Amino acid sequence: MKKTGIYIPSVLTALNLGCGFFSIINAIKGNFSTSAWFILGGWLLDILDGRLARITGTESNFGVEFDSFADLITFGVAPAVLLWTSYLKNYPLGKFVCFIYVLAIAIRLARFNVRALTGERKKFFEGLPSPISGSLWAVFVLLMQGPKRAISFVSKSIPSWAHLLPVFVLLISFLMLSKIRYTKFSNFRLTGLIPFRVFIIIIFSLIIVFIYPESAIFLIILLYVLSGILDVVIRFIKMRRKKGDIINVVK
Repeated sequence: MKKTGIYIPSVLTALNLGCGFFSIINAIKGNFSTSAWFILGGWLLDILDGRLARITGTESNFGVEFDSFADLITFGVAPAVLLWTSYLKNYPLGKFVCFIYVLAIAIRLARFNVRALTGERKKFFEGLPSPISGSLWAVFVLLMQGPKRAISFVSKSIPSWAHLLPVFVLLISFLMLSKIRYTKFSNFRLTGLIPFRVFIIIIFSLIIVFIYPESAIFLIILLYVLSGILDVVIRFIKMRRKKGDIINVVK
């Protein structure tokens, strides 16, 4: 008789889904900071369930599908509801912007699932990962709520850009559906040696996150978002130089 059940990583996925659900409930109640922290909690659980599945060799089609459903709620619907209830409710096209964001998440996850089921694997993410985008809006809301401890230039600059929030939401939606390359941190092995300078950077980053959690997480996510755009620029410059070299050789 075939045994039935679920693997431990799926328990973490269920908790991730729970974070999305309670984030939505708190956003509706007006508890915006609590709602945002639930999304960030879901991000941590999403990282852990994927890592645990790979370590234990318990990756499965069920796990892929279940994880996508959880991600759609926690990093798609929950951030959209949070943004709508907190800052986009008074915008004429606020509902439309939030819907576009959820639609982009759904399309991205469906595209990812098709590739996973066909066995297609890449060493990088194609398009901005949905947990990053959802967490970006969670930290944005936290910074707008005025954290007690914040890096000065971050806390002062965020409100000044808040009036462009719909534009930024549409931009992030575009980045999720784009073919821009983003680093896969799952490629980094925990058992390997790391350079001493990298070790120092990691320790320094953890200290900053502990002291200024909202500001530090926002800056880390922002740098990650910009890294994909920078990669496009660098590859474009290299391509132009290579094309120029070929033309010179022909001449």
